[in-house]
Amino acid sequence: MLLLPLSSLAALGETLTPVANPVLLDATGKYMGHLGGGSFGSLLFKLSNNDHVVLYLSPVPSSGLTWQQNDLFYQSGDCTGQAYGLNAGVGERNASIGPNHVLYVSAPGASPSSINFSSYRSADNICNLYSGSPSPLVLAVDPVVSLDTLFQGPFKAADVAQQSAPALSPAVLVALAALLCVVGVVIMRRGIFAG
Repeated sequence: MLLLPLSSLAALGETLTPVANPVLLDATGKYMGHLGGGSFGSLLFKLSNNDHVVLYLSPVPSSGLTWQQNDLFYQSGDCTGQAYGLNAGVGERNASIGPNHVLYVSAPGASPSSINFSSYRSADNICNLYSGSPSPLVLAVDPVVSLDTLFQGPFKAADVAQQSAPALSPAVLVALAALLCVVGVVIMRRGIFAG
């Protein structure tokens, strides 16, 4: 890969300007939130009890971003029973995105612990035997919602400053023009601009 210095961009007629207010939109243009840090970005969400969770994103080649799915760990050998997610240490609640973009969330006030696991379900929804030692710090997590029911991928980053206002209908424009005419007549009758 050939990397050009920033001065080369100007020579090519290109400019590079920081974006002051990056947001994420789903495939339908629905606003998802302000884009935060992380390898490919993150979003901060508030749960119904006002606790916060951070959800991470990963790239979809040539089309945008999607949810970063996480492995879920199990004490059973067949990926059944209580699921455990890696301790992310961000937000009041731990959140893991499992296979099929299902959001798993820890209980309020849960503490991470090290538990011996026998299996894990990978992001591609395959149950694998777990042979890692020692076990990572995890929290028990339960499925809450399929994120696909809330947002349609792939997602695109956008600059809020460049979002256009919706077009006004001709009827609204006529009503605004009539209102301005009435205001103008009132001003003239009251002699507000009379010298």
